[in-house]
Amino acid sequence: MHDGANQLFTLVSSLLLTYGVVQADIITDGSLGAATNLSGPNFEIDASLGRQEGGNLFHSFSEFSIATGESATFNGDASVNNIISRVTGGSASQIDGALTWVSGASLYLINPKGVLFGEGVQIEVPGSLYVSTADQLRFVDDGVFSASLGGADVLTAAAPTAFGFLTASPATIQIHAKRFAAFNHSLNFIGGDIEINPTGSVVDGQDGIFSDKGEISLVSSAGNNQINLVDGRPQLGEQAGGTISLSGNALVETNTYTNENAGNLFIQADTLSLSDQARIESDTKGVGETGNAGSISIVVKTLTLSDDAHLSSSTINSGNAGEINVTADQINVSDQASIASNISSGSGNAGRIHLQADQSIKMTGKAAINSVAHENTTGHAGDIFIETPYLSIIGEGEIDGEGDAARDSAQIAVDTKANSTGEGGYIQVESDHIHLENGATITVKSEGSGNAGYIEIKGNNRLDANESFISAESVNADGGNVTINTRLVVLDNSKISANSAGANGGRLDIQSTVVRTPNSTITARGVEQAQDGEVSITDEINLDQALSDLELNFLTNEVKAPCSVTVAEESVVLNVSETGSCHR
Repeated sequence: MHDGANQLFTLVSSLLLTYGVVQADIITDGSLGAATNLSGPNFEIDASLGRQEGGNLFHSFSEFSIATGESATFNGDASVNNIISRVTGGSASQIDGALTWVSGASLYLINPKGVLFGEGVQIEVPGSLYVSTADQLRFVDDGVFSASLGGADVLTAAAPTAFGFLTASPATIQIHAKRFAAFNHSLNFIGGDIEINPTGSVVDGQDGIFSDKGEISLVSSAGNNQINLVDGRPQLGEQAGGTISLSGNALVETNTYTNENAGNLFIQADTLSLSDQARIESDTKGVGETGNAGSISIVVKTLTLSDDAHLSSSTINSGNAGEINVTADQINVSDQASIASNISSGSGNAGRIHLQADQSIKMTGKAAINSVAHENTTGHAGDIFIETPYLSIIGEGEIDGEGDAARDSAQIAVDTKANSTGEGGYIQVESDHIHLENGATITVKSEGSGNAGYIEIKGNNRLDANESFISAESVNADGGNVTINTRLVVLDNSKISANSAGANGGRLDIQSTVVRTPNSTITARGVEQAQDGEVSITDEINLDQALSDLELNFLTNEVKAPCSVTVAEESVVLNVSETGSCHR
């Protein structure tokens, strides 16, 4: 967190932007050229106001802000590759007007006191944009351009290589813009905390931060470190990060409308929070085109999605949806939030979802991690890979009339809809402890002509299911396959199934000891004229019989590690002692 003064300054600046009170001032500080108070409302920033070294054009301002309805243009000739601008006067840059620069050049705007983009901002992006609250920009030949006068600058023609953060509380980048778009070029925001929260009315699908065929990078530093540029992309590495938050229907999206591929989206921080219908997306947009969506890569300690927020990739043409890769310590998905890769229309395939959390993944309410091939599509649904020591999925207790989970219950799911022809995907869950409760579901399902898919669950400890469901089912095709390989599976009023309503049943292979209540079922049924599937269980104990005549030490040879299993309906608690035996 920033200190109190910095928080107050950021709050005041944010309020000024919110209510349209921005003082337009672009003033050079005289360190690289003449000290000049430029005249608006259309500010022309000529190359003569700075200093050029090779392809790098350096500018230095004491103040740099653009009011609503005003504009600023950086001029230069074709020899300019990078326009590198610093703000040294001690005030945040408030940009609520238009900003553009030399075509083909990259623009670096560095202000260690903060950068705030207002609702009226218009960025005409003729080259890549780098916005940072770093204290320095460093170059591959050890050149340095400091945002503090007297910082021993070494101006150079070499390429930028890193952003240096010299304090423990780098300033915030705030983006209140309704629309912030780039075409064929990248958008990069490198700061302390990064807040994306559009002000004013927001039109779904039209407002947000966009890059058509260009990359978007959001990287947050905790300070006292260096964010490197690797092939033009900022990367935090193993250093401490800050917080990136999206709220208020905020949207960050890479997309393509053509036969060219969309850019990738990269986010790195300690905390990434999406709430209040915020979205991070990578999509194909052009009907009949072949461009693929870009990948989404997130490296954080904590990822939180809530209040109908979404992290997604999708396709509507013959191009493929992009992959979603998240590496974290903790992943929390709640309310109606989701992580998804979908086929909305066309023949493209959904992308793979890979979530790796070193501590836990927790889902509650109607949260979903899913891949869906919608009606009349021909592409294949995506695969889902989950790796975490602890996976918890707790629904809202919603069960339909047949005792199955409601479709909008908390779930990890791969689904091919009616009249689709693509294959279902593969769900792999690797976790030592899996807890399912109140209608929670892990499922692959085919409602079209393609096969349902496959579920594999493996871990070193146990799976607990309370009024929950694991299924690989089909309406028309054969049932899917389910493999479970843990030490212990406890089913309380729960189902494991590989059924088909129109063909042969699938296969269930449970390489575990199964403890279940009488109203729990394990089935692989086919339609009447077809064949039932196969069910294989290493060991099974029905608690209805166990409670009457079995001493509850049956796990002596099955489970060696300490554990605790609670079966709510029967009010039975099984504990494993240090010797490995279970007792009440």
